[in-house]
Amino acid sequence: KVYPAVNTDLLFAGIILHDLEKINEMDSSELGIVKEYTLEGNLLGHISLGVKNVDRICDRLNTPEEKRMLLQHMILSHHYEPEYGSPVKPMFLEAELLHHIDMIDARMFDFTLAVRDLEPGAISESIFSLDRRRIYKPTF
Repeated sequence: KVYPAVNTDLLFAGIILHDLEKINEMDSSELGIVKEYTLEGNLLGHISLGVKNVDRICDRLNTPEEKRMLLQHMILSHHYEPEYGSPVKPMFLEAELLHHIDMIDARMFDFTLAVRDLEPGAISESIFSLDRRRIYKPTF
């Protein structure tokens, strides 16, 4: 409701689909612990696999072409930077929002992991994924 211009159906679809192919990118145990990347994961990655999957499902459902492209674009652009696997940057509102939601999720995971084993009042080692910042664990 804060952003009335957002098509929430499209945003929620992007949230669900953007990393869905990680289940085929990585070989994991029943507990979800990743042992290694699959051959497909190494050669194609979850972004390419996701675009292929959306294409296949949209064909089956006779999805209008614009909806197909918007969903594919959300998958292609959610990492934002080419060095992180995105060939394009977000070009519409819901794609931009998805990128930031994904970044928040990744950052919160990295922050939580960085301080998990620290004593209160301690500062972590440099964390590569957080721009080599050191993270403080508050005492309260």
